Amino acid sequence: MSIEILVDGSPMYGTAYSPEDGYVLHRAVIDAGLNKGGSATFIVPRENPRYSDFVALNTLVEVWRNDSLRWRGRALVPGRDLYGRKTVSCEGELCFFQDSVQRPRTLTGTPTAVFTEIVSAHNSAVEAWKQFSVGTVSVTTDSDEITIALSVGEKSYATLQRLISNYGGYIIFDSLPSGARRVNWFAEPPYSCNQQIKLGYNLLDFSSSGDVSQYATRIIPYGAQNEDGTRVQIDIDGKDYVENAAAVAARGVIEMPVVYDGVTEPEELITLAERDLDVKCVLPETLRLSAVDMSLQDLTLDAFQVGQKVTATSEYHDMSGQYHLTALSEDLLDPSGGSVTLTRDAQYTDSASGTLTGTITGKDQENKQQFSSYVTMVGVITQRILGARGGAVRLLDTDGDELPDTLYIADNADPELAEKVWRFNYEGWGASKTGFNGPFVMGATLEDGLLASAVTAATLVAGTIQSADGTSFLLDLDNGIIEAESLCLKISGKTFSEYDQQTQEQIAQLDVRADGIESTVSTEIDNVKSEMTEIKQSSEDVSIRVQKIESDGVDKVTTAMGYTFDDNGLHIQKDGEEMENTLDNTGMYVSRSGEVILQADADGVEATDLKARNYLIIGNYSRLEDYNNGSDSKRTGLFWIGGDA
Repeated sequence: MSIEILVDGSPMYGTAYSPEDGYVLHRAVIDAGLNKGGSATFIVPRENPRYSDFVALNTLVEVWRNDSLRWRGRALVPGRDLYGRKTVSCEGELCFFQDSVQRPRTLTGTPTAVFTEIVSAHNSAVEAWKQFSVGTVSVTTDSDEITIALSVGEKSYATLQRLISNYGGYIIFDSLPSGARRVNWFAEPPYSCNQQIKLGYNLLDFSSSGDVSQYATRIIPYGAQNEDGTRVQIDIDGKDYVENAAAVAARGVIEMPVVYDGVTEPEELITLAERDLDVKCVLPETLRLSAVDMSLQDLTLDAFQVGQKVTATSEYHDMSGQYHLTALSEDLLDPSGGSVTLTRDAQYTDSASGTLTGTITGKDQENKQQFSSYVTMVGVITQRILGARGGAVRLLDTDGDELPDTLYIADNADPELAEKVWRFNYEGWGASKTGFNGPFVMGATLEDGLLASAVTAATLVAGTIQSADGTSFLLDLDNGIIEAESLCLKISGKTFSEYDQQTQEQIAQLDVRADGIESTVSTEIDNVKSEMTEIKQSSEDVSIRVQKIESDGVDKVTTAMGYTFDDNGLHIQKDGEEMENTLDNTGMYVSRSGEVILQADADGVEATDLKARNYLIIGNYSRLEDYNNGSDSKRTGLFWIGGDA
């Protein structure tokens, strides 16, 4: 995946640009929505080459991903914080229409003609980089004619919003092959996405809501203003409204006035009101999802974009079908932190149940379906690793003998300030979220084996699985033996006894014997039609391969990711990769293509091409680092840090 953020065409950040040259951001988030201007926020440190390039309202910002324009807009007034960083807030290119004014007149014609006239008037008033050509206009009316009355001058942005309010549709931007920008007015966005959102695949979080603020079962339409100050109205057998009888029967009378500026004919008012009522008498089903964008890993998949139709599936959440992607938030530095908003009109006919369709309720917790957490975790971990910025890797002397004895990897170069810490020494390794001295919630030592609060694996190689006390449950995979003090087998959250009560079937007794478990099940079915679900477990679904795990320790464990724990220590190497790492009681050895490039043992540390990004501490008294003397930033010095001499 490649990301590039340009400021007036010059790079501010990108995967192809070195952080050492200042191409660093501390925050980069973009937000987009249907018929909304959208926004972006960037926190720019002083060393960034674009730090001084922002001119409020006159600086073009573009976000590219994999050579595709992801977001386009302009910078607003930058702010600064205590550390001198600039917080640059931006607005999307729809807001460019705020810079021009539509003069007073009445616009009448086909949707294409009226839309083109509005865009042309905007283009004639603004600079070239804020101009657009007109693309597709698919909005239609029965008469193929629309009217917008401008009694006074108004912003082009407001005119476009009135256009959408009166006649529907979506304003969506795209690019011509030349790179020039184009604005379209679609009745329905024509884009679909071949990437699905599925539980067990890329869905990380889920929430739903229902909004009734724009719901109506009856619309009272008002047209253009008459000379006496009143507005054009309709008369249908003495009624000044249109209604949906089925919606009224389901939810009662809910009236809403709607003004259609410029419409002078009652018949057109009726047509527009009936069209809008078809939308307003259904409740929108709005889902806010956090999902891994799998196009970051698989370039054959479409990236999520506002306006797409996206298929979302989760039986547990009663979610199935195609939804409009109406809003998107993307964290460019931490892709796992983004979210999408999906919307689909719900049906009003189920309201007799008393539950709004816009509010999705989950099934009972014990019926929750299991899903592949392994696939989800692959995406989560990949995005966290790729999104990591900063941090430090150091060799530390923790016992004061002037010899490095600890490999330190953390979110801060200072162990006293660090929170996320990986610590390695000859005893083993440990990971902590609470600082350099732990406690270590994950780790491994030669004497104690591997410790982890949770393990996610596609294939677990084991000989024996047992409970923590060693007696409550024992699964001997080598010999096919299960030992348990008590055993209750449930299928879909129900015991065999519960199935017996529900289906009137007899389930034979389950005998537990000292040398194993022996089950005899007999079922008598008389005059009952029953569907039984066949549960199959095949090698394609779950593969558990066993070498050997003793109750008092681990002889050898090998993972699919290239990790091997045995009497020789920890060895890490993936097939086909040139790098390998060995950690044992004599030290740590990192090799490339069979040649040791980093060795830490009793004789000290030897390294090939050792690079310290910030500074290098030598013993207890000296530190080597770059510094700035005020006129020259490219200087290196050896500094005394041992206190008073």
